[in-house]
Amino acid sequence: MSMIERLFTLRRSPAFSQLRDTELVLIAASARTRRYTAGEIIGAAGRPLRHLFVVVDGEAVTASGRELPGTFGAISLLFGSPLDEAVRAGDTGLVCLIIRRAHFHTILNECPGLVVGLLQAGASAEPARAA
Repeated sequence: MSMIERLFTLRRSPAFSQLRDTELVLIAASARTRRYTAGEIIGAAGRPLRHLFVVVDGEAVTASGRELPGTFGAISLLFGSPLDEAVRAGDTGLVCLIIRRAHFHTILNECPGLVVGLLQAGASAEPARAA
């Protein structure tokens, strides 16, 4: 994905709705595109996620079949919480923007509106338990 495509993907995400364009540009610059094949494991049960995931296309599902919100991984990154159950790409695969843990924490410090956006977007629906 180009920088512009990453920027528009973030802009469409409810989790990033509280951020200014200048903040979105910085986040888009640090985000990377990752493609997962159908059924590929994204995160193992009992281990924390290492990235914030923003779904571009497809879906991420838990081992029990529950679809995750369009942005997930924040709880795991914030608290180091392990996943209650494995997360995998859905039946059609998954394309995500991923943001590394170090970038995520920097973004939170620089863009506190992201916390509000994550809460509004349903970070509590994640498969990780809070510490």
